[in-house]
Amino acid sequence: MAKITIAANSARSVSTAARWLSIINASDTFAIECNAFTDVVGAVGRQYDLDKISTVTFINESDELLHIEYEVANLRITSTASNNVKITNALTIARVLDTLNVRAVNVSATRFNSLDDIIVEPHSRKRLVVDNELRHELIIKNISVHNETVRVGGSDCGATNGLPVVKGGTLALTNGAEVYAYNTGDSQAKLSIVEVLQ
Repeated sequence: MAKITIAANSARSVSTAARWLSIINASDTFAIECNAFTDVVGAVGRQYDLDKISTVTFINESDELLHIEYEVANLRITSTASNNVKITNALTIARVLDTLNVRAVNVSATRFNSLDDIIVEPHSRKRLVVDNELRHELIIKNISVHNETVRVGGSDCGATNGLPVVKGGTLALTNGAEVYAYNTGDSQAKLSIVEVLQ
Protein backbone atom coordinates (compact mmCIF):
# COMPACT_ATOMS: atom_id res chain seq x y z
CA MET A 1 0.00 0.00 0.00
CA ALA A 2 1.37 3.42 -0.96
CA LYS A 3 0.58 6.93 0.27
CA ILE A 4 1.25 10.08 -1.71
CA THR A 5 0.50 13.78 -1.37
CA ILE A 6 -0.10 15.95 -4.42
CA ALA A 7 0.08 19.73 -4.28
CA ALA A 8 -2.85 21.88 -5.35
CA ASN A 9 -3.42 21.97 -9.12
CA SER A 10 -0.61 19.50 -9.71
CA ALA A 11 -0.11 15.97 -11.05
CA ARG A 12 1.99 12.97 -10.09
CA SER A 13 2.78 9.81 -12.05
CA VAL A 14 2.89 6.45 -10.30
CA SER A 15 4.09 3.04 -11.44
CA THR A 16 1.40 0.42 -11.92
CA ALA A 17 3.39 -2.69 -12.74
CA ALA A 18 0.57 -4.95 -11.48
CA ARG A 19 -2.88 -5.25 -13.07
CA TRP A 20 -5.28 -3.83 -10.45
CA LEU A 21 -5.19 -0.29 -8.99
CA SER A 22 -7.34 0.17 -5.87
CA ILE A 23 -8.03 3.54 -4.24
CA ILE A 24 -8.04 2.89 -0.49
CA ASN A 25 -8.39 6.43 0.81
CA ALA A 26 -8.33 9.97 -0.58
CA SER A 27 -8.96 13.40 0.88
CA ASP A 28 -10.90 14.42 -2.24
CA THR A 29 -11.80 13.17 -5.72
CA PHE A 30 -9.17 13.46 -8.43
CA ALA A 31 -8.55 12.55 -12.06
CA ILE A 32 -6.56 9.60 -13.41
CA GLU A 33 -4.88 9.72 -16.84
CA CYS A 34 -2.54 7.58 -18.89
CA ASN A 35 -1.72 6.96 -22.55
CA ALA A 36 -4.73 4.60 -22.85
CA PHE A 37 -7.40 6.89 -21.33
CA THR A 38 -7.94 10.43 -19.99
CA ASP A 39 -9.99 12.08 -17.29
CA VAL A 40 -11.24 9.09 -15.35
CA VAL A 41 -12.52 10.04 -11.88
CA GLY A 42 -10.48 8.66 -9.02
CA ALA A 43 -12.50 7.96 -5.88
CA VAL A 44 -12.31 5.89 -2.72
CA GLY A 45 -13.49 2.30 -3.17
CA ARG A 46 -12.90 2.16 -6.91
CA GLN A 47 -10.66 -0.48 -8.51
CA TYR A 48 -9.20 -0.05 -11.98
CA ASP A 49 -8.15 -2.79 -14.40
CA LEU A 50 -4.78 -1.60 -15.75
CA ASP A 51 -3.89 -4.59 -17.91
CA LYS A 52 -0.76 -3.64 -19.92
CA ILE A 53 -0.65 -0.10 -18.43
CA SER A 54 2.59 0.53 -16.55
CA THR A 55 2.13 4.16 -15.44
CA VAL A 56 -0.83 6.37 -14.53
CA THR A 57 -0.98 10.01 -13.51
CA PHE A 58 -3.03 11.26 -10.57
CA ILE A 59 -4.21 14.85 -11.15
CA ASN A 60 -5.24 17.14 -8.30
CA GLU A 61 -7.55 19.76 -9.81
CA SER A 62 -8.45 21.34 -6.47
CA ASP A 63 -6.88 24.25 -4.60
CA GLU A 64 -6.00 22.02 -1.61
CA LEU A 65 -3.41 19.35 -0.92
CA LEU A 66 -4.58 15.90 -2.02
CA HIS A 67 -3.70 12.82 0.05
CA ILE A 68 -4.12 9.45 -1.68
CA GLU A 69 -3.67 5.96 -0.30
CA TYR A 70 -3.63 3.32 -3.06
CA GLU A 71 -2.63 -0.27 -3.76
CA VAL A 72 -1.40 -2.00 -6.91
CA ALA A 73 -1.76 -5.80 -7.03
CA ASN A 74 -2.18 -8.71 -9.41
CA LEU A 75 -5.14 -9.86 -7.35
CA ARG A 76 -8.63 -8.46 -7.92
CA ILE A 77 -9.97 -7.43 -4.53
CA THR A 78 -13.61 -7.05 -3.59
CA SER A 79 -14.85 -5.70 -0.28
CA THR A 80 -18.00 -5.48 1.75
CA ALA A 81 -19.14 -2.50 3.75
CA SER A 82 -18.04 -2.23 7.35
CA ASN A 83 -19.99 -0.69 10.18
CA ASN A 84 -17.86 2.44 9.96
CA VAL A 85 -18.76 5.44 7.86
CA LYS A 86 -16.22 8.01 6.81
CA ILE A 87 -17.18 11.34 5.26
CA THR A 88 -14.50 12.39 2.79
CA ASN A 89 -16.26 15.45 1.41
CA ALA A 90 -17.44 17.75 4.17
CA LEU A 91 -20.52 19.90 3.60
CA THR A 92 -19.71 23.54 3.01
CA ILE A 93 -22.32 26.30 3.01
CA ALA A 94 -21.25 28.94 0.51
CA ARG A 95 -23.92 31.50 1.34
CA VAL A 96 -27.34 31.85 2.91
CA LEU A 97 -29.92 33.16 0.43
CA ASP A 98 -32.87 33.60 2.78
CA THR A 99 -33.19 33.50 6.51
CA LEU A 100 -35.90 31.40 8.08
CA ASN A 101 -37.44 32.39 11.39
CA VAL A 102 -38.96 29.51 13.30
CA ARG A 103 -41.16 29.83 16.35
CA ALA A 104 -41.20 26.66 18.39
CA VAL A 105 -43.66 26.26 21.23
CA ASN A 106 -43.68 23.39 23.66
CA VAL A 107 -47.17 23.12 25.12
CA SER A 108 -47.86 21.07 28.18
CA ALA A 109 -51.58 20.75 28.88
CA THR A 110 -52.13 20.50 32.62
CA ARG A 111 -55.85 20.98 33.35
CA PHE A 112 -59.38 20.40 32.09
CA ASN A 113 -62.25 22.84 32.21
CA SER A 114 -65.48 20.81 31.88
CA LEU A 115 -68.18 23.25 30.79
CA ASP A 116 -71.94 22.80 31.14
CA ASP A 117 -73.78 21.38 28.12
CA ILE A 118 -74.89 24.07 25.68
CA ILE A 119 -78.27 24.15 23.94
CA VAL A 120 -78.36 25.77 20.49
CA GLU A 121 -81.86 26.65 19.27
CA PRO A 122 -82.95 25.66 15.74
CA HIS A 123 -81.55 27.85 12.93
CA SER A 124 -79.60 30.03 15.35
CA ARG A 125 -76.01 30.73 16.36
CA LYS A 126 -74.57 30.61 19.87
CA ARG A 127 -71.14 31.36 21.30
CA LEU A 128 -69.63 28.24 22.86
CA VAL A 129 -66.50 29.76 24.46
CA VAL A 130 -64.76 33.12 24.63
CA ASP A 131 -61.16 33.49 23.52
CA ASN A 132 -58.66 32.11 26.02
CA GLU A 133 -54.88 32.22 25.44
CA LEU A 134 -54.42 29.42 27.98
CA ARG A 135 -56.60 27.02 25.96
CA HIS A 136 -54.60 24.32 24.22
CA GLU A 137 -57.55 22.39 22.84
CA LEU A 138 -61.33 22.59 22.73
CA ILE A 139 -63.28 19.33 22.36
CA ILE A 140 -66.90 19.56 21.20
CA LYS A 141 -69.30 16.57 21.01
CA ASN A 142 -72.76 16.73 19.47
CA ILE A 143 -75.04 14.90 21.96
CA SER A 144 -78.34 16.10 20.45
CA VAL A 145 -81.46 14.00 21.00
CA HIS A 146 -82.52 14.34 17.37
CA ASN A 147 -80.35 14.14 14.25
CA GLU A 148 -79.25 17.77 14.37
CA THR A 149 -76.07 18.92 12.65
CA VAL A 150 -74.26 21.98 13.96
CA ARG A 151 -71.70 24.07 12.05
CA VAL A 152 -68.74 25.20 14.22
CA GLY A 153 -66.55 28.20 13.49
CA GLY A 154 -66.11 31.90 14.14
CA SER A 155 -68.82 34.49 14.79
CA ASP A 156 -69.88 34.30 11.12
CA CYS A 157 -70.57 30.55 10.98
CA GLY A 158 -73.99 29.69 9.60
CA ALA A 159 -76.08 27.17 7.67
CA THR A 160 -73.56 27.01 4.81
CA ASN A 161 -70.19 27.55 6.50
CA GLY A 162 -68.21 26.29 9.45
CA LEU A 163 -67.22 22.71 10.20
CA PRO A 164 -70.20 20.34 10.40
CA VAL A 165 -70.53 18.13 13.47
CA VAL A 166 -73.29 15.52 13.13
CA LYS A 167 -75.14 13.86 16.02
CA GLY A 168 -72.61 11.70 17.89
CA GLY A 169 -69.68 13.42 16.18
CA THR A 170 -66.74 15.06 17.94
CA LEU A 171 -64.57 17.99 16.86
CA ALA A 172 -61.26 19.02 18.45
CA LEU A 173 -59.86 22.52 17.85
CA THR A 174 -56.31 23.37 18.86
CA ASN A 175 -56.43 27.12 19.50
CA GLY A 176 -57.58 29.70 21.98
CA ALA A 177 -60.02 31.57 19.72
CA GLU A 178 -63.66 32.43 20.41
CA VAL A 179 -65.84 29.61 19.01
CA TYR A 180 -69.48 29.62 17.85
CA ALA A 181 -71.93 26.94 16.72
CA TYR A 182 -74.90 27.24 14.33
CA ASN A 183 -77.76 24.72 14.53
CA THR A 184 -78.86 23.79 11.00
CA GLY A 185 -81.79 21.63 12.15
CA ASP A 186 -85.42 22.13 13.19
CA SER A 187 -84.92 20.86 16.77
CA GLN A 188 -82.62 21.92 19.60
CA ALA A 189 -79.00 20.82 19.36
CA LYS A 190 -77.08 19.89 22.50
CA LEU A 191 -73.29 20.09 22.74
CA SER A 192 -70.92 18.93 25.47
CA ILE A 193 -67.62 20.83 25.70
CA VAL A 194 -64.28 20.35 27.42
CA GLU A 195 -61.38 22.82 27.37
CA VAL A 196 -57.85 21.49 27.75
CA LEU A 197 -55.79 24.24 29.36
CA GLN A 198 -52.02 24.70 29.52
